[in-house]
Amino acid sequence: MCWVVLLLAASLICPVPAFGQINISALEARAAGGDAEAHNLLGNAYVNGQGVERDMVKATMIRFRARMSPWLDR
Repeated sequence: MCWVVLLLAASLICPVPAFGQINISALEARAAGGDAEAHNLLGNAYVNGQGVERDMVKATMIRFRARMSPWLDR
């Protein structure tokens, strides 16, 4: 129990490192070309509001396209 409290306290005190800058235009171009990884990264950007305005609907649609991509091994 002590470890849980200590870990929680440390996570509140220590800042999480910021994500690197994301080139949204490049990701959109790659995604338009059918790149499943780009779809996933772009979806994550929309979920986190990273380089774009946060939009859960758009993120879900983009991630769905990634799952439906024939290039994705599932």
